[in-house]
Amino acid sequence: MIVQCDKSLHSKTIHPLINIGCLSDISNTFIETGFYRIILKDRSSCPDFGRLCCDYQDASVIFLSPEYSLSCLTSEDLSFYKKSIFLSIHADLINTSAIKKHFNDYSFFNYRQNESLHISLREKKILTTRFEDISDELNWGIDKYTNILISGKIELLLNYCKRFYTRQFITRSEVNRCIIQKTKRLIDEYFFMNKISEKGLPTSDYCSNNLNLSSAYFEDLFNHETGMSIAEYIQLRRVHLAKERLCNTNKTVSCIARELGYPSQQYFCKLFKKLSGYTPDEYRNPCRTIS
Repeated sequence: MIVQCDKSLHSKTIHPLINIGCLSDISNTFIETGFYRIILKDRSSCPDFGRLCCDYQDASVIFLSPEYSLSCLTSEDLSFYKKSIFLSIHADLINTSAIKKHFNDYSFFNYRQNESLHISLREKKILTTRFEDISDELNWGIDKYTNILISGKIELLLNYCKRFYTRQFITRSEVNRCIIQKTKRLIDEYFFMNKISEKGLPTSDYCSNNLNLSSAYFEDLFNHETGMSIAEYIQLRRVHLAKERLCNTNKTVSCIARELGYPSQQYFCKLFKKLSGYTPDEYRNPCRTIS
């Protein structure tokens, strides 16, 4: 529980479900799993956090899910984390507060460390203030309002992090556009090589693994750049390929539906009309140049 974490951070236990500490004084130790963690890391050139040349340089924020453990911290690790603010939140606090309703919105807890958030000096000051607000509330003492107020302050901190990640997607727009183009080529190659018959439809995991990204980061990036989920894009791409095959081949509607991974001809025809306004036969006879 939080007591073990407090011992690792050489800090006093104030609240059983949450802790704020500084990693500058931590000794070589193992910090157990079971906590959501937010680490505000001072300026560093450490490449493991994935900073790009277009990113801000003033600080980095690393998010860890309860399943992730910080392995033994070596002297080299300690130098990377020096002057870091370390917030540990037990899952029980999340699950018993209002944050739980929309906690899935904070998908950055499932990002890799090299997909961390890199912030400006202004953003760093804002997050530092949020950490200080949480610390002040912890030191107020526990009463019937404590968990409500703390969860509210945590939510505010997370919403700022979400805002700053959106800003980072914007500043990385050139890099992200290249990733989107690679994704589209991956999906087209998947269809053209007829991998559907063997592996089923391409998935977010398939794309993210080929791009060496976490599935969570890839999905957020794709949605930010295109305004749709990867599943929605794949569905639209299948319909586009179906249009091409209806116009340019003599394959039956049933064959095209099967090649593109639809469970049945009936399902394919219903979806095709919903998205194009025409049945497959109406689109083919005569073939209409419809986008």
